[in-house]
Amino acid sequence: MDNINPTEGLNEKEILTTIRNAAGTRPALLVPENSFDFLVTKQLSRLEKPSIHCVDLIFEELLRIVNNCGFEMKEERKRFPRLYDRIDDILLRFLEPRVTETKAFVKKIVQVQLSYVNTKHPEFNNSELAKMLEELGKDLKEDEKETNAIHGQVWNPATPFVPKLPDIGILEPIVKPHSTKNSSPLFEVNQTVSSTFLGHGKLGVQTTRKIEESQRHPLTKRERRDQMLIEKLIKGYFAIIQKIIKDIIPKAIMHGIVNEVRENFRDELVKNLHKSADIDELVSESSATNDRRKRASHLLDDLNKADLILNKIRENTI
Repeated sequence: MDNINPTEGLNEKEILTTIRNAAGTRPALLVPENSFDFLVTKQLSRLEKPSIHCVDLIFEELLRIVNNCGFEMKEERKRFPRLYDRIDDILLRFLEPRVTETKAFVKKIVQVQLSYVNTKHPEFNNSELAKMLEELGKDLKEDEKETNAIHGQVWNPATPFVPKLPDIGILEPIVKPHSTKNSSPLFEVNQTVSSTFLGHGKLGVQTTRKIEESQRHPLTKRERRDQMLIEKLIKGYFAIIQKIIKDIIPKAIMHGIVNEVRENFRDELVKNLHKSADIDELVSESSATNDRRKRASHLLDDLNKADLILNKIRENTI
């Protein structure tokens, strides 16, 4: 989770497009909050997968602990393999529903953080962010003409916003009177539109070329600053939520899995083992243990016989 880059997958085109979509047709003086909400929510959703992966790691670790409980436990497992196979089966059946519930709970924790972006979080209003906003306000006056200019016209809040259309001739028959008396304005409009959009002239190619050239223009100072501001805001808020997730996810796993095993698994074993109809089969020793016991018994008999022989020899010698 620490290796997640807050701005991974975001490029300047996506950031600026989101800002423009949130601002609408009217240029915004500051970065729209909706654009920040959309982008930071998208990035925060990447915390869900590693959070759920933490649950799987704890589940695997619990199973590993059961299989590596020390030398004495390993010897007991060799002695009563059926019993410990049953214990493993009970543990799996005990953990599976709790793992599922914990994953759903962890997912809900992340979804809660995605449901509302709290820009008034105390850690989010830090001095560094305030300094950046202050610098943004200072630079705003310098870029006012640049940000409000559309094709060389400066936008005035007191006047209605009328963008200058490209001179492609589509609206020309409507605006300009025709000198020819027999000419039909409607026909000329239809002919102009047809030639423009159906490619009967060079007009459509030239317009497309102009649009492509405008899309390749370098970023203005305002656009660069907006992009940097959004990235900084995303990194700051992402770090806050990441810290919250890193704190609460282990607690959720402890509550949903680890504490359940520690407090209730013994009762689960008693309920399933003591009332089992095949208890005698479960506590039966393995064939390897029986063979070892027989060999040890024969060895003990041989040693006892040897001891008797040695005692007789000693008595006769005395």
